[in-house]
Amino acid sequence: MIYIGLAGWGDHDDLYMNGTQRQSKLEVYAGHFPIVEIDASFYAVQPLRNMEKWVSETPPAFRFVVKAFQGMTGHQKGFDPFQSKEEMFEAFRLSLAPLQKANKLAMVLCQFPPWFDCKKEHVQWIRFVKEQLKEIPVALEFRHRSWFEEQTREKTLLFMKQEGWIHSICDEPQAGQRSVPVVTEATDQQKTLIRFHGRNVHGWNDPGDGTWRDVRYLYEYNKKELEEWKERLALLQTQSKDIYIIFNNNSGGHAAGNAKQLIDMLGIEYAGLAPRQLDLFS
Repeated sequence: MIYIGLAGWGDHDDLYMNGTQRQSKLEVYAGHFPIVEIDASFYAVQPLRNMEKWVSETPPAFRFVVKAFQGMTGHQKGFDPFQSKEEMFEAFRLSLAPLQKANKLAMVLCQFPPWFDCKKEHVQWIRFVKEQLKEIPVALEFRHRSWFEEQTREKTLLFMKQEGWIHSICDEPQAGQRSVPVVTEATDQQKTLIRFHGRNVHGWNDPGDGTWRDVRYLYEYNKKELEEWKERLALLQTQSKDIYIIFNNNSGGHAAGNAKQLIDMLGIEYAGLAPRQLDLFS
């Protein structure tokens, strides 16, 4: 099965135009898509009340991809606000309990930063992360090309298979060492994650003035670019039971439209979505 959704549910204004005053944005979102990526968990380990609320606002078949806290993936120095890395991982694991209890956790996404290159100490940290997350399904996403160079690609994929990682495959700009190519190979027989980041090559790397945050994901896929994925998805479906696709091209509000375009292109009709509230004049 192919499940398609978006990164976060707050930035997609075109989903919330009509008749949504009595519903939260997540409740409305769940009428359109069967999965979502939680980005708030990257910036702070979420309190149980948030996870419980999100469980209550979504139908039984809905699933969450939870982005790993930034201290776990090396995006920040140290483990603030935690005293140790063990305390940080324990807090993160506990935060997932409501999703696990409701069978709504698709996976945790560990997206490592652009400077996290292929070397022994980083391989050791990846192993430590996997040990800390234990039996939780976990996806691994790289942002440094060294993991998929000609001499390392097969070793990286074999490592992921042996260590039990789900491959997070990226569609992103090819912008030097801080970007990765599309590597269409599953590493887990049950689940594969694909994330569409857009192809804004000029906005991908940080020029040093901070403006990249507004333009990195500013991109709208055209029909031809989405059609490129038909053959890739057919191949991946022979390797992995379920494919989860997240559109992350949010900067210009294009993610929802592109996700729906791909759903239509693949002829998918989802059962178990939340009922949609009609507006006053529908």
